Amino acid sequence: MNDKLKAALDKAKNQWNKWSKAQKGIFGGVIALIVVAVIVLGTVSTRDGRVSLFNASINDAQAFERIVTRLEEENVPFTTTADGRIYVENSRVARRLKAVVVQEGLLPSNMDVWSFLNVNQFTVTDFEQKEKVRLAIAKDLEALLKSLDDVDNASVKIAMPETELFAEDNKPVTASVVITPSFSSDLVTNRAKIEGIERLVTRAIPRIDRENITITDNSGIELNSKNFQVVDRLHLTEAQLKIKQKAEKLLYEKVKRVLTNNGVGSAPIPPSRISISPVEIDMQFNEESYIYDEILPIILKADNPDTPYDDQQIIEKVLVESVVNNEEYNGTGFNPEGPAGVEGQVPPAYKDLQGLVARYGKDQSESRYETSKKQTTVNKTPWQINGISVSVLIDGITIKERDASGNYIESENGGIQRSYVPVDEETLRSLRSAVEGAIRYDQNRGDIVEVRNVQFDRTAEFEQEDNAYRTSKKIRQAVAITLLLLVVLLSLIFLVRLFVHWRERRRKLREEERAKQIAIEREAMLNKLDNSINIPMTGEDAEKNELFREAQVMAREHPEDVAQLIRAWLVEE
Repeated sequence: MNDKLKAALDKAKNQWNKWSKAQKGIFGGVIALIVVAVIVLGTVSTRDGRVSLFNASINDAQAFERIVTRLEEENVPFTTTADGRIYVENSRVARRLKAVVVQEGLLPSNMDVWSFLNVNQFTVTDFEQKEKVRLAIAKDLEALLKSLDDVDNASVKIAMPETELFAEDNKPVTASVVITPSFSSDLVTNRAKIEGIERLVTRAIPRIDRENITITDNSGIELNSKNFQVVDRLHLTEAQLKIKQKAEKLLYEKVKRVLTNNGVGSAPIPPSRISISPVEIDMQFNEESYIYDEILPIILKADNPDTPYDDQQIIEKVLVESVVNNEEYNGTGFNPEGPAGVEGQVPPAYKDLQGLVARYGKDQSESRYETSKKQTTVNKTPWQINGISVSVLIDGITIKERDASGNYIESENGGIQRSYVPVDEETLRSLRSAVEGAIRYDQNRGDIVEVRNVQFDRTAEFEQEDNAYRTSKKIRQAVAITLLLLVVLLSLIFLVRLFVHWRERRRKLREEERAKQIAIEREAMLNKLDNSINIPMTGEDAEKNELFREAQVMAREHPEDVAQLIRAWLVEE
């Protein structure tokens, strides 16, 4: 075992000596990184990463769902349990999320202040313990306020009087909150945020009413004053402007959709050919209400929808009461002339009528009728549109000219030659009608709609297309030349390889022929040697015979070397 360990250490030491300085540095860096990772992992694993948002469980399912939804909007990691508890990363995140939850009024009404503040329940029988309660509440409330994005610093002072025996003798709990708004924050003018802070203080301090909370900024200006008329007017103006902008944006999108999706002709007009000016709406924010009466006819018989004509029977009025008075008189007329002996003062015309029989008649009738009335009370919306103005510019069509073969006709600068076709008047009238229908055009209201043909400046676009055309043309030419050169090169390679194969084949044939000749000569020599074994040889013949045998043995053992030697002899000859 020790020998194996020693051998492994020696092998590692040799390997280490073979490494360069860069390899040794990389290996040391990896070891250091592993050590740091182990230390960090141990530190993180021993740290408690779960902090309860509230000490108590949230039993209200709807309130729990609202809080979870709001926490998801904050993009903060958190976990929930089946018993209604919420856990976050650390106490700082918990303070900020508690402030958000209470500021927006999402905290359940049945949760007590101790569960909200995450402090232990204190007894109220000792003055020192009550002071600890008050300081703990104030300190935790300050931390909550400082965790808000709109608050840089906060100071809370709480007055908690002694509880008296009778309720009418109890003094109210009061709180004074001094807030330093953060830079570029609208906390001073944002009523909703101030009311959210009031709710936060109300839920944090037990037995306190909102009217007993005073919130001021660092300059001493009271923020939760009941006189919010100026702020309300600013918010109202801001809301009205948003309504106007939203209406203009919706109308703009509607006009754009009508022009692009319902274009005149076989295809919609592309958005690149349309320029729509921002829609302007003259909107009046005055709330009006009025009452008006209508006199309607009385329907005796309703119209039958199955008949092609109108057969309803109506009357304008109904007789309710009628009074008739007739007077008649028959007799002689009498004109008094005054006392006896006095000349009468009767005009001559009436003197001629004395003694005549007269007849008098009078017919008088009175009737009272009732009609059908309708009384309507109209409450107008808080805004009224006094006029809409919209202007639309339509670009014509730019056609790329081609020759008879279908290729682009080039201009003098090497680009594509183009021609412009304007939009015809009939199309412009149709587009104007479409825009008027989209905005519900009313001439009496003062609406203005303009649809005109204007040639857009597309110099940059055409220049880009021409550059792309020139580049593609050069690329096509380069590809054609490259393909031609490639074909020529491949042809040359094919011919050279064909020539090389031919020469190699000729060389092999010559070598095979020479090998056959050597084999024939060798057989002849072997036959001659066999035939001359029994003939007595001289000393010179014996020496030659011995050399021949050695050559024969070498030829059997090293045929390649012998063949190479024979080739060299033949080349020399």
